[in-house]
Amino acid sequence: AKQYADRNELKSDDDYEPVPELSWMSKFFINVVKTGKVPKSVAFIMDGNRRFASTKGQQKHLGHRHGLAKLEETLLWCKGLGITELTVFALAKDNLKRSKVEVDTLMGLCKD
Repeated sequence: AKQYADRNELKSDDDYEPVPELSWMSKFFINVVKTGKVPKSVAFIMDGNRRFASTKGQQKHLGHRHGLAKLEETLLWCKGLGITELTVFALAKDNLKRSKVEVDTLMGLCKD
């Protein structure tokens, strides 16, 4: 699998590879943010992945892979900021009514 500096470049399921570490610029901004108050607990709602894929002309299930890549990057930020509790709302029961390929992708990502 190929690594991408910009996750918008993902074109297929085979292109996905987790973000290995934060860039120097991300580390710089983490240090800037840490000069103020940082919460110990945050929550994320995974929303808009299908819309993102559609705007890029990609299949909707690939949007979920983009979303996971961004979540992984965000988790690295949280770790760098010292945020110790995370809640991720990633799946609603309505998501299970979608196409088989999309549901299979979501379930596969949940396993990973």
